[in-house]
Order: sequence, then C-alpha cells, then structure tokens
Amino acid sequence: MEVKEFFGKAAEVLLWCFWFSLALIVISAAAYLAIQDSINNIHGSVFGLSGNDIALTVYGSLAYAKVSALMFFLFPSLAIRMVLRKG
Repeated sequence: MEVKEFFGKAAEVLLWCFWFSLALIVISAAAYLAIQDSINNIHGSVFGLSGNDIALTVYGSLAYAKVSALMFFLFPSLAIRMVLRKG
C-alpha cells in the first residue's frame, strides 16, 4: 500500500469516527432531555445533588466529548487531507 493511499484511508476512518462520536453525543443529549426528571430523582436521592448540579455535570460531559471528538478525530482528518492535497 502506498503512503498517500494509507493516509487517505486513515483520514477517512478518522472522519467516520468523528461522525459516529457526534451521533453518540446527540443521542446522549436527547436521552438526557427525554428522561431528565428520572435522572434527577435517582441521582439526587443517591448522591444528594440538586437538579442544577446534575445538569451542569451532564452538559459539561457533553461539551468535553464534543471537544474531544474535534481534537482527536476531525482536526487530524482535516490536517491529513490538507497535507495530501499539497503533496
């Protein structure tokens, strides 16, 4: 396998990983919004957290997942494609 072909496939795989992680983030956010009251009741009684604390944790985790998806999947894929286009 040629080097350009290898990196082209790697960029494709990274882009697919980005879309998959983005879909998981959207599904997680939709699931949280759908059953938010149940989650607040369960976690509130077990850990003694308020609804605001739980929401802050969930939305912070979703933001961390988004930034991670961008850093580890989308940006490397775009960088590989830019380098392959120049060379």
